[in-house]
Amino acid sequence: MGSYWYQFNNGDLLRSEVLPSEVDCQPAPGTEGQLVYQVFSSRERFRLLRLHRRQQTAGVEWDQAA
Repeated sequence: MGSYWYQFNNGDLLRSEVLPSEVDCQPAPGTEGQLVYQVFSSRERFRLLRLHRRQQTAGVEWDQAA
């Protein structure tokens, strides 16, 4: 699974494996030719962060079980 860059209204960037189709976002050109996804609403920002944390937590649990 690939990772995607998300940019919030305040300029913060997040690299996540959450698919852009799971979040209300728009593709935008980033620096150095990278594609970033703009997240405009605070509600979607928190939703993306929640999904991102779930994936991180699931990865940790899977690693510990191995």
